[in-house]
Amino acid sequence: MSDTPSPMVLDALWQAIGDVVGAHVVMLRDEDVFDEPVAQAVLTAWDGVRSGAAPERDGVTARVAAFDTLLDALTSPEAAGAGGVARSQAETAATAMRLLLRDGLLETLGAIDHLRLTMITFAGNHTLTIMPGYGEDRPLQPTTLAHWLTGTSGPLSRAASMIRAAYPLVNQSAMGAGNLAGTNLRVNREAVATALGCDAPIASTFDALSATDAVMLAIGPCVVAAGAVQRLARELRAWLRMDPGSLRVAESWLAEADPALPQVRAPRGLDRLVGATDAV
Repeated sequence: MSDTPSPMVLDALWQAIGDVVGAHVVMLRDEDVFDEPVAQAVLTAWDGVRSGAAPERDGVTARVAAFDTLLDALTSPEAAGAGGVARSQAETAATAMRLLLRDGLLETLGAIDHLRLTMITFAGNHTLTIMPGYGEDRPLQPTTLAHWLTGTSGPLSRAASMIRAAYPLVNQSAMGAGNLAGTNLRVNREAVATALGCDAPIASTFDALSATDAVMLAIGPCVVAAGAVQRLARELRAWLRMDPGSLRVAESWLAEADPALPQVRAPRGLDRLVGATDAV
């Protein structure tokens, strides 16, 4: 699988950079660092850059630099350079990444909760459905289908709890950190954080630019959830191989029938799911 982010992710990153830059400019206007004509000139250019296509660049800071270059190029001469006042590319990149992580956590939490609800509903209809419980590829004890599903719903529940605990720690703004030690200009870090939907600015400007734990906080629950889903998909795939009649799989999850073996249709959907979770 390619390490290159998908176009959707790159577009979301461009939008996040735009959100950070826009919130910063509005804050400078409200703090009277800019007068209204300068702020309007920068925001007009900002709107043009944000709505345009993101140029190809490697790395988050390089994309911030590209945004700033385009912003300066579109800003009218009387406000030239104002878009970068009291703002470093490092703090912009750090905050944009946190916005992406935050949104990813919310999306993942929604998917986990939907899957858990589906599994709980399904399990409620199979509390008396007897099946063998397997371990090390051999049957160990009889159990029920509902009980077996708790092997997946349990880890998913813990992953959801991890996301809820991590969210306020990830959802913080690095703006106001400058290149490391802040800025001498008058900035309102709390106002920018609020405008971006963050819970708070990161108190230490050094911490804001040097810490990497936000990434680990976001990745951890995703790894837990992906492991649980992969185990479920692998076991379902094994069931289909051992006893094809034990499960009914949606047509969209089956491969096209082979004319030589029309009765055999591989569960391509489960194969794709296992492959996707392998990449997490």
